[in-house]
Amino acid sequence: MLSLPLTTLKLKLQSLGALRSDAWVLISETIQCSVIKTDENFNRQEGQIAWLSNGLFKEYDADERKRPSIVNFIPQGHCILTRKLNKRFYLKACADSCVLHMNFEQLISLYHHFKELKPIYDALCADYDEGMVYRQRILEEKSAQRKIELFLIRYRPHLIEIQKKDICNYLKLNYDYFTSIYFKLL
Repeated sequence: MLSLPLTTLKLKLQSLGALRSDAWVLISETIQCSVIKTDENFNRQEGQIAWLSNGLFKEYDADERKRPSIVNFIPQGHCILTRKLNKRFYLKACADSCVLHMNFEQLISLYHHFKELKPIYDALCADYDEGMVYRQRILEEKSAQRKIELFLIRYRPHLIEIQKKDICNYLKLNYDYFTSIYFKLL
């Protein structure tokens, strides 16, 4: 079961930088796999890095809110980073998902042996950060139609897994207003 996700992860890491075979052996021996069913949460730990092998997550910020706000959608093949700030954000699966992850201690051990992996780690961090910044860019748009267009540019392949109410939450739009525009754009 784990061989295909590991092979896909290996190809992803190799696309981001040099990956020595002995580094990959240590990664594959250390990495953990969690299967998260639809509507279940993935428990985060500070310093953890994860990679979504398949599925889709929505990331919520519930801090000082009556209703949690969706701040990110994380599709298959993307990274999940847990820093001190976003440790309080929780992840919920939109579809059955497989997550490969390493905790902080495992990462430190890996870096101790293979310092050349830093550019790969930085690229994975940038992947996660780009998803968070994308939403901010969308929210800065004045036009609801433009917000929806930008959402569709990034997430069209995942529309079957994302509920319309979640898109409204993410875009900060009223459901009825959203649907009146949304169906014209499809």
